[in-house]
Amino acid sequence: MASMTGSRRTVEFRCKACGKVFATEDMLEAHKRMEHSKESHPPAGVG
Repeated sequence: MASMTGSRRTVEFRCKACGKVFATEDMLEAHKRMEHSKESHPPAGVG
């Protein structure tokens, strides 16, 4: 979710899973795919 803070009206996109903040929604979506997707990590004992 985007939030605006201060007089500069900066928009930040915060990851609900870990709290990291990103400048664009695209960067947040890429982060979620890489870091929080079940497909991004092999099952335990595999590999």
